[in-house]
Amino acid sequence: MKLPGTYTIRRGLTIALGILLVAACAAPSPSAAPTSAAQTAPPPTTAAAQPAAAQPTQASAAAQSGQQVTISLSFIATGSEQLAPLIDAFQKANPNIKVNVQYLPQATLGQATVTALQAGNAADVLYTNGGTGQLISVFALGKAGYLTDLSQRAWAKDVPPAAHDMYYDGTKLYGVPMGLSLVGVVYNTDLFQQLGLQIPSTFPALVDLCGKVKAAGKTPMALAGQAPGLYAQAPAANTVYAANPNWNDDRAAGKVTFANTPGWQMALQEFQDLNKAGCFQDGASADTVVKAFQMLGNGDAPMFLAPSAAIGGILGVNQNFKAAMFPVPGPTADSTRAVTEYNDSFSVNAKSPNQDAALKLVDFLAQPDQQTAYAKIQGEISVPDSVTGTVPDLYSSFGPLLQQKKTVTLPSLIWPNPAVGTALTPDMQGLLTGQKAIPDVLTDLDNAWNS
Repeated sequence: MKLPGTYTIRRGLTIALGILLVAACAAPSPSAAPTSAAQTAPPPTTAAAQPAAAQPTQASAAAQSGQQVTISLSFIATGSEQLAPLIDAFQKANPNIKVNVQYLPQATLGQATVTALQAGNAADVLYTNGGTGQLISVFALGKAGYLTDLSQRAWAKDVPPAAHDMYYDGTKLYGVPMGLSLVGVVYNTDLFQQLGLQIPSTFPALVDLCGKVKAAGKTPMALAGQAPGLYAQAPAANTVYAANPNWNDDRAAGKVTFANTPGWQMALQEFQDLNKAGCFQDGASADTVVKAFQMLGNGDAPMFLAPSAAIGGILGVNQNFKAAMFPVPGPTADSTRAVTEYNDSFSVNAKSPNQDAALKLVDFLAQPDQQTAYAKIQGEISVPDSVTGTVPDLYSSFGPLLQQKKTVTLPSLIWPNPAVGTALTPDMQGLLTGQKAIPDVLTDLDNAWNS
């Protein structure tokens, strides 16, 4: 379907340094042990602050001369080598460059990346996120001197206006956005049809849906308990940001808090309502994103709250999986919002000794054909399609909301520091296990915001 205009990214906060991986969607363990997740990336030394391209190395010279060079790229592990088609195509076009992809678990990729950057042994090309509020946000890493400025690359002029403020810091560009992702409920269309299920238009209807699925002997919703943050953020799009799109600005000005905002209390209560209704699998608090992919791919559960990129991971389990998505419904149909994110991106490690080869790979990934292929692999809307407003049929439930501009950017992307999103993971796990109460979580989020 065709949508008018481009999507609007609301960015009402001053860019602040910080780090955090907010769970969205998913291998070898990192070589260095993770430090505290609330830790911010320290400023680099004077040497680290200098772009690697300014000091050519033997590896860089080798790439220019056509000699064999091996570079590394970090990415999210989903249980399959989903980037293989793109990497194979790049290596065929650049036979002197070999790319080793380091697939890291979703729960540890962010901290592992920061730790490796601090140690000086990070991948040459990094999977990063737009905005400010995550461990691998481009502004946090770029301001710390860890990312190469890409603003002079030929493709830089094609970065969509709606993604500009998520990747440009002044005149510096720190990543190539790879697609527009939607956040909502991924569902198995075949199972929905077999069980006679309808897409819910309100949150109470979603809770009722869980009962129908349980009666059929299935787990209603797969939950990656190691990465539960979306179960707070997606409902909050409806209960907080629908009524007050400027809530982040008001929080920054001290006009509101998490604790005194009824919508945040309601969002967390909705998570508890899903839990009490038996929507999640037993032992969900310890389960990974890959486990959730497997549950959907194997037909054990028909639903999973996730970014649209999760569809690529599920297809890695079962290539015949018939997927579609619907927005997390609000308390009323009118309050429902589409959660969007220009989140996936690739950046060049400024300290990489292989600058030329790394830049060639990023330039390759920035081309329309490669971005379209990436979006297909990841289940996202390609950057070219996001500009023209073309949405695949599997996202048709989002169409009316996108047309009416009833959209909310994933909150954690524009929170002022990563500590807020970091606090969400153990707090949501605490709600799941009964070790935390809603007031405790809201207080923790306010403290994290002020940190």
